[in-house]
Amino acid sequence: MQNRIKEIVARSIDRGKSKKSAILALTDQGIISVCNFLTIFVLARALPEKIFGLFILVHTSLLLLTSLQHASLTQAHNVLAARLEGSAYRDFNSSVIVLQLSFSLIGVCLLFSLAFVFQQFRMDEFAAGCSGLGIVLAPWLIRDLVRRVLYTQQRIGANLLNDTVSYGFQIVGIIALMQYPAGQDIRSIFLILGASSAIAVGFGIIQLRATISFGEITMESFKLRLREIWRFGRWLSGSELLGWMGQYGHTWLIAAILGVGPLGGYRAALLLSNILNPIDLACSTYLPPKASRVYASEGHYSFTRWLRSRAFVMGSLYLSIVIAIILFARPLLDLVYNGKYSSTEFVLVLALGVVGRAIGFVSTFFRIALTVIEKTYALFVENLIALVFVGSV
Repeated sequence: MQNRIKEIVARSIDRGKSKKSAILALTDQGIISVCNFLTIFVLARALPEKIFGLFILVHTSLLLLTSLQHASLTQAHNVLAARLEGSAYRDFNSSVIVLQLSFSLIGVCLLFSLAFVFQQFRMDEFAAGCSGLGIVLAPWLIRDLVRRVLYTQQRIGANLLNDTVSYGFQIVGIIALMQYPAGQDIRSIFLILGASSAIAVGFGIIQLRATISFGEITMESFKLRLREIWRFGRWLSGSELLGWMGQYGHTWLIAAILGVGPLGGYRAALLLSNILNPIDLACSTYLPPKASRVYASEGHYSFTRWLRSRAFVMGSLYLSIVIAIILFARPLLDLVYNGKYSSTEFVLVLALGVVGRAIGFVSTFFRIALTVIEKTYALFVENLIALVFVGSV
């Protein structure tokens, strides 16, 4: 009887901790989404349409590189490292950091080289875009890695503090920048984004220092971790690339066909669908490491039941917001942009955008399940089929 009581008490404590972590994770994602939304919103209102369109192109490229890093490195960390402890975890953690720094260094060198080439051919817009992306790339990607590692360690409160300071600086810096002529240069904009990310990196070094030990890495262990990460992330990387092409590839098509000016208006309308971002981000960052632990400790049946319950709660909330946006699309656009983007075509862009996101959200929990059981090749096939279908249409 006493053992039964202890078991019930332990489960109650675990449920309490789980609810607290979920609330903190949702709050964290809410802060990130609100600050990112306000950042793009301020830029959409303050920048000329052509400059805003150019910013969108560069920012979309940054999102692509972030997604590829997530698929190839940080998702592997969320799932594989969540099962490790002690020196094995420190070795894995340190190996991932070495790989990330190498990826960032190569990316920055390549971008500034491209900027130099474009400048020689008087292609000033492309040169400015590559320079801006080169400025922000390393701190932005390292910040993303810090966030994912903290989620693997279930240190949601530490992540919340880090993101509050970092993203708070981002929105304040962007608002201040827009008061000066330098705000019309996208390199200055990405300098602010890079500086805010660097603040988060500084906090992250302090927060993670106890779990980083480069001295414990040997050539044999590094090769082992590299093989593990490659085996886990190769299909995810291909899946993310195909998924990005399906989700954001039309951005490049619009810019190529109509120019960066119309792209700015299109993205300004679609921006309001980012109201859904906190739920998307909470599902993609908080749930995978938690799901991995449930699967490892409680088995397939408990894992399935746990995932279904989360899907019902999050799906109900998501659907409610989608319906509200569709019903009030025109007044919402009119309120936000003061009539600038409230015509019928922009109302349709917003309504269709949230419907598309709702359809995509349905697959989120299947993707989590496939990732946890390491059937990542199925995600690649899924996105390949979707891309072929969209391309044929």
